[in-house]
Amino acid sequence: MNVLTKSVLAFGASVLIAGQVSAYSFTQDPNCTVAVTSPMYAECSGSYELGNGENDVTNGDATDIVSHLLNEGLDNSGVGVFGEADWTFAAKQDVNGANDYFSIYDIDNTSGSLNLLFGTLNLTSDYEVVLSFKAAKSFSLYRWDAPLGNIDAINWQTNGTATNSSENPQGLSHVSLYYRSSVVPDDEPPTDVPEPATLALLGLGLAGLRLARKRNS
Repeated sequence: MNVLTKSVLAFGASVLIAGQVSAYSFTQDPNCTVAVTSPMYAECSGSYELGNGENDVTNGDATDIVSHLLNEGLDNSGVGVFGEADWTFAAKQDVNGANDYFSIYDIDNTSGSLNLLFGTLNLTSDYEVVLSFKAAKSFSLYRWDAPLGNIDAINWQTNGTATNSSENPQGLSHVSLYYRSSVVPDDEPPTDVPEPATLALLGLGLAGLRLARKRNS
């Protein structure tokens, strides 16, 4: 799917979730992949350009653009841009601040560090996380897979989110965190695979049953 097609699909999604024309468009200008983080993210999506007055995340509910992208996708298929539909909003934070899930600070407003606060509320190392970085009128989504318990900090930069006419990165506005569990729930028992010996006995039993039926007929 090319960039133009994705932009058109994003336009349709914006009308449905925001009720306004041109709420956002998938531009890849800049491409999210140019950003180098430490540790490196597993996947990214973006950048997305916002319409006038729009925001990537307001309060984390289903009408927010990022919530919609993660759980419904660009095409409203019910599958998000990273392949799942069960992402939960945790928190939104301006630069140089903290909340119950993470703290964030900047070095020069275009790069810095984010600390995940495990053990608070529902966030544990078993969760995958997505961070939405908002700068100027654009945002990009970055995903890290579980386990994340040994990560002290995520070093970030905004050159994959927004750049000016001189190709210089724009200053960070805020970061929003979403998470999903990577653990199979306890109420979903694993499927038992029969051992070869069991399958062989089952085959013999079925063969004997067929033979008995032939004798009785």
